[in-house]
Amino acid sequence: MPSSATLCFTDPDAWGQAVRNSNVELTPVGRGRFTGEIVAINLQRVWMQRMSDDLPRVICATNVPGRVIINFRAQPGPPLQTGGVDLLPHTILRYAEGQTIFQRSEGATVFCAMLWGWSERKRARALAARLRSTSGSSSTDWTSL
Repeated sequence: MPSSATLCFTDPDAWGQAVRNSNVELTPVGRGRFTGEIVAINLQRVWMQRMSDDLPRVICATNVPGRVIINFRAQPGPPLQTGGVDLLPHTILRYAEGQTIFQRSEGATVFCAMLWGWSERKRARALAARLRSTSGSSSTDWTSL
């Protein structure tokens, strides 16, 4: 059954625990009070998350096996790197099943993830191919980490 939720946080550990399909450890590296938000939309075959936080930070995340995951920025902002790759507004990353990644931000960030069940990976690849063909290779960078 489709559902959605918006979750607000002042504790980075609680934020990390709320991220779907990943074991996430978020460590703020800047001064200030942490605030973050996760908007989750759950459809029959795909989960979507919009995640934001407001401090420079480092994330270590291990994706739980069983889902195909893509990640992209929701809006421009301070530098954001995932696995050493600059996550620019036109970059879309695809993660391997069970992969551990490191992400570093230099300030407030907003990024999104889409997750499909492993049995839906052919549909996920077809959607990715369609997005790639309609976006034009010069405007969208597709990277597998």
